[in-house]
Amino acid sequence: MKQEEKGFTMIEMLISTTMLLLIMYSVFMMIEFQMEFSKTQQARTRLVQESRYLLSTFSSDLKNAGAVLTLAHTGGFLTKPPYFNGVFPINGVDTGTADTYPDGIIIASADPDAVTTLSQALTPVAGGDIPVNETLVISPALPWAQGDKGIIMGIDGYYIFSVGSVGASGNTLTMEGGAIYYSGMLNSPAAPTGTSTGYVDTPPAEGTGDGIEYPLNAPVMRLTNFGIYLVNERYDKKLEKNVREFIKVTDANGDTSGDFLSSGSSCIKGVIAENIWDFQISYFCYPNYPDHTMKDEYFAPGSTGTNEELLKGIRDRILKEILVSVVALSPKHAGKGKFTNQVPGIGDCSGYTLPLGKYNYQLFNLNIDPRNFNISI
Repeated sequence: MKQEEKGFTMIEMLISTTMLLLIMYSVFMMIEFQMEFSKTQQARTRLVQESRYLLSTFSSDLKNAGAVLTLAHTGGFLTKPPYFNGVFPINGVDTGTADTYPDGIIIASADPDAVTTLSQALTPVAGGDIPVNETLVISPALPWAQGDKGIIMGIDGYYIFSVGSVGASGNTLTMEGGAIYYSGMLNSPAAPTGTSTGYVDTPPAEGTGDGIEYPLNAPVMRLTNFGIYLVNERYDKKLEKNVREFIKVTDANGDTSGDFLSSGSSCIKGVIAENIWDFQISYFCYPNYPDHTMKDEYFAPGSTGTNEELLKGIRDRILKEILVSVVALSPKHAGKGKFTNQVPGIGDCSGYTLPLGKYNYQLFNLNIDPRNFNISI
């Protein structure tokens, strides 16, 4: 009698299929976790790399801020300290009274080998000539050339231009196009989210830097560095959330609206860190330096000093210490669910909760001493 053939029963097949599905699901979850973990590690690495910029390049720019410009009011050039001598604070303020939006700052330094003065009073005109005293072509110590950036400094404002040409006799600089920047130009009344950022370079009562007359012997210097550091907020369709970027504006490029954060702005700017959520700056002035027992604090926890008082301290060159606090985010975080992170109070910004998301965040504090404001006169 032929022996009956046996196969898998229905129950055995169901058990085998279930086990196979469990194994495949486990393998899939392991692969997905490894991919998420890899993305998180890459995000953390990128975050560290971007943050290193703040620890190196930006801090170096801030340390060197005011080189030569801080000496602009010596030698009888101006009757008072200049309106701008290398550092101009921009305290970020939301609509209302809360200082919760990221701060900004304008930084510049000049070349000691390319310093001259106006040979006559001047109200700058885009594309016009700048009459200067020194011979700039013959002397190798003053190598002004086409494309150089220069600054005209006054007690009520300043004007930054690009050199189109140098006169044959060496006593004229011709501007190339419109201004690179002038005091009072910055005016960003609204962020992309609709909240006021407070990014305004408040002009003096006399007007903006292109509307005032710079006196005879007002300093004219070639710039080695100029940048307006701001935080731009925009909506990222891919991430489906608002993101913030740390940017540097180097040239208005004909955009006189001053709304440099607008997507339609023609200004020349570059993103130098993509994952910076907050940027708060505190300033410390020592009126009796090197005596450290008396210190005036601005935009620091509990400080009540005004922007006008701080600007006077900078112009009087008693600014000795700057604390930069940065909140950096990583765009990914391995694991399930979203997380709520709490940022402690930094600068004059109270503690707040970060937007709900799936990311890590780090808080960096940089303590910087701008060396050019420590030179005694």
